[in-house]
Amino acid sequence: MSNCGDRRDRTISGYNCSTRKIGRPHAADPGSFNGGDIPIQANGLCGSRNSIQQETQNDENDDVMATGLVLSLAGTGCATKKYVAKTIAPVEQRVTGTEGKNVEQDQKLTAQSQQIDGLDKDLSRTKEKLADVDNKAGAAADSARMANEAARTADSKAQGAQQAADGAQSTAQRGIQV
Repeated sequence: MSNCGDRRDRTISGYNCSTRKIGRPHAADPGSFNGGDIPIQANGLCGSRNSIQQETQNDENDDVMATGLVLSLAGTGCATKKYVAKTIAPVEQRVTGTEGKNVEQDQKLTAQSQQIDGLDKDLSRTKEKLADVDNKAGAAADSARMANEAARTADSKAQGAQQAADGAQSTAQRGIQV
């Protein structure tokens, strides 16, 4: 299907497109236009006047932007050594100060890291000693338990011996009385 701008077919779906000269007069010939033949249709099927005006504005905006870019590039010059030195000096001072602070912080972090490592070693030793003490306390508790059992056994044997002695004494007294 040919579009509305095609000179051979001026209709799209029954709408008639008309061709008009659009654009600005050419500088050499005020009677001519540089825009060429552009189809225009009021309902927007072939290109409305608003879209053509918008395209013209976009072209003008592009021209303004290109001109601004050229002027900004042409307006800048080379920086002198003094300007660069003046501009860089404060930044360099701040960077140097920051580097100094970073070195101090690194030294503090290293010292704190060594302290933490020392505390970790001390904590490990303390835990080992605590485990040894706990084991020794457990062994002492076991020994005390066994000593207590031995004492009970000895007490019960002593009571048995006491009863035997009491029985022997009473037998001996009966034998003397008889």
